Amino acid sequence: MGLRLCPPQAMPAARPRGAASLAAFAALVPICGAFGLPCAQNHDSFKARELLAKSLRRAFDVNVVAIIMQRDATDPGTFQRVKVERAADGRTHHTILQPLRLQGVESVDDGDRMRVFLPDRRMMIDQDSPQHDFPDLSKRMKLASKNYTFRIEGKPVVAGRQAWTVEAVPRHDEMDVRRYVIDEKTGYPLRLETISGEGKRKLFFDTKEIQYPENVDERVFTLRPLGGVKLIRYDKPKFMASASECASYVGFTPVEPESLPFGFIVQEVQYNETPDWRSIATRLTDGLARATVYQWRLTSKEVQVSSLEDSTVLDRDGVRFMIVSDLSPSIRERLLLSFAGRAEVDPFEFCAMKVPSGAWAVAFCSELPGGADLLKPLKAFNGVAVQPISKKCANVPRW
Repeated sequence: MGLRLCPPQAMPAARPRGAASLAAFAALVPICGAFGLPCAQNHDSFKARELLAKSLRRAFDVNVVAIIMQRDATDPGTFQRVKVERAADGRTHHTILQPLRLQGVESVDDGDRMRVFLPDRRMMIDQDSPQHDFPDLSKRMKLASKNYTFRIEGKPVVAGRQAWTVEAVPRHDEMDVRRYVIDEKTGYPLRLETISGEGKRKLFFDTKEIQYPENVDERVFTLRPLGGVKLIRYDKPKFMASASECASYVGFTPVEPESLPFGFIVQEVQYNETPDWRSIATRLTDGLARATVYQWRLTSKEVQVSSLEDSTVLDRDGVRFMIVSDLSPSIRERLLLSFAGRAEVDPFEFCAMKVPSGAWAVAFCSELPGGADLLKPLKAFNGVAVQPISKKCANVPRW
């Protein structure tokens, strides 16, 4: 079963925006100092960006052995206790210690391939390493700088280590603030959480214990389970000449967004040609946050896809769209509408209000082509509010 790469045909090239370089920052210091203006804020922003970039590297100068708590995407409100062993060159070994139903699940990632062992199923999954998602850190930070500003928000102690707290503040108000806690000495990430506009915190992982040993046991970076196991291999994606060629493999013409909200871009488009689930996967990012949009044709024999807490589903014109991401439900819906909205001929943007699940609302927008107004019905998604696309949208009455 192979995943192949399809080019994002309709995506326009992201326009470069002037990120302050080190030289520009250095030139600013004497100017603000000469006029008696405070330079500390600029310095903190530059330092925060450098700290964050350091924490996002694949390789560090130290070996790491840590115990962390991370969110369990398959069981809302619960966390997994995981032992992390990481070599200085970036190779990792993860072992889930708790909960009991996942105890013994292991993964090894050498930067090229990642292998996951599921003991209860006696199954080994061999797939492309997720470290390929961002091969160029400078490009990632350039995109992140377009969508976020950075600031230092304190020096906490985490797992006995002095650390810096770096906040990535989104330039789009609807997005959550991302808060990173980074080891002051090593630059290693110790905690990640997000904070919504209403002040709601969402913890993704937190380090409980950590050491930086001089050596690590090389044997932990090789998975050799006892007894027979079923090996499932997912090959590295291959480039395809056109989106139409992808259509011939999956049996429908995939929807390609003309633009994406909140500064997201398309990283890559893959297709899954397995007969059981011919589908398209489009990977999105804004430099820091990530999302994957799946689309497949609905049939009489519907594919059973595992339920995830961080997912939203929408059906349009015989195609099912599902987005998987740790982003808030309203952001997921807006991104999903960039795909599913194009399944209908509709050139207008619209806004919506929070209504009971299954109910309808009428969205009223002005500033349409020709000076016309539009009343557009929009069904609520699981009763979750969709944020207004434009502040020009008026309040919408319930139907």
